Amino acid sequence: MNHFNQPLISVLLCVYNDKQYVQKSVMSIISQTYENWELIIIDDGSQDGTYDLLKQIKDPRIKIYRQTNQGLTISLNIAARYAKGEFLARQDADDISMPNRFTRQMNLFKANPDMIVVGSDSEFIDEDGIVISDRQYARTKKQVISSLARLSAPFSHGSLMIKKTAFDQINGYDEAYPVSQDFDLILRMSQLDGEMASVPDVLYQWRIRSESISVQKWQLQLKQTLKFRKKIKQMYPNSMTFILFIKHLITKIWTGLSFYLFSPKSFYYYRLAALNYNQQNIQKAQKYFRVANLSGRLYLPDSFLPVISKILKLKRRHT
Repeated sequence: MNHFNQPLISVLLCVYNDKQYVQKSVMSIISQTYENWELIIIDDGSQDGTYDLLKQIKDPRIKIYRQTNQGLTISLNIAARYAKGEFLARQDADDISMPNRFTRQMNLFKANPDMIVVGSDSEFIDEDGIVISDRQYARTKKQVISSLARLSAPFSHGSLMIKKTAFDQINGYDEAYPVSQDFDLILRMSQLDGEMASVPDVLYQWRIRSESISVQKWQLQLKQTLKFRKKIKQMYPNSMTFILFIKHLITKIWTGLSFYLFSPKSFYYYRLAALNYNQQNIQKAQKYFRVANLSGRLYLPDSFLPVISKILKLKRRHT
């Protein structure tokens, strides 16, 4: 069979002004040990030369589509409509997939015919690609539902591989969610017959970037949290408790307060320092730290780092 005509995996990658990282991201797909895939790239109105850079990458399995900016959720649905594969794999434009990611995930699908979603553990990397932490994700559908009830993502979005028939059954991503679209997708998929799991190894590197932190995104996520709580209470009335919701709400409020107190770069470096105690990160965080509406620079003690770590909860693991 010609893999170029009938790929088994369709990789969905949407990019907007990611010239700095997108080439490494695409090359991590080209380097996969599993070769029967197609890569569908949606350039969502980039203006930084991303599209011209992508056109230089020569591989017949790559299809590039350019459009005016419509946002990630809509772009993912558009990419899925182009897909020919039986499985949809996600990939973010600034992240990295390990070479054996597709092989390991396909093996899990083959070993479990009723499987509809497979993720993997992930590493967090900084803007320079240095590993700073890792996280394990849900191993079973029961753990998925438990995470959803805590309003915690059961999978890393970029690591997902989904059976396309299941994706189509729920009509893909809900375009009412410009952010947290992956949480909503998994929540609805959890209602389908079929198992959900993750490969118990790090197969995906998730890049943490300073410019991705914004008050606007946090506010929107908080509003969507209220919608998710209502959905979860309807779907899993015995799982979602008021105490879990209050704990999540407090975490969101603390995060919002951090956005108010810190410049994005300061918040970024404090987060790195909290995950991986590094004096260079601490010094950079102190350099960029500011209090809103104050012209002077204030310095926080190193003892503040564990607080940031608890706020972000990036090292949370399933038990």
